[in-house]
Amino acid sequence: MKLFYRIRPEDKKDCVRIQSLVRYDTLSIIHQDSILSSSNMFTIARGSKKFDIIQFEDSLNFAISERVKKLLTENSVTGWNSFPVIIKGIKESYHAFQNLSKAGPILNLEAI
Repeated sequence: MKLFYRIRPEDKKDCVRIQSLVRYDTLSIIHQDSILSSSNMFTIARGSKKFDIIQFEDSLNFAISERVKKLLTENSVTGWNSFPVIIKGIKESYHAFQNLSKAGPILNLEAI
């Protein structure tokens, strides 16, 4: 089994960044009652290459593909939630990622 320690978007040339059509607190993570869950329309702010994780243009938040959501769910990863987002110009399904808590036990990296 391959371990991973964080989920983060790609930072590659021409990768897609998305922008919400509504104002929200860009300095915090998406909380459970965020306005974004009901006003979930986004546009492509820049870039043309899509990845499984797409960064929001103006914050540290990101959207995950249906494939990533399925992997997290099937592997019983905890500490997160998501809601669907609609990205104008992208046909595939994406979901805004909500970090709710730590995802599993803290690893003792010295033992690995």
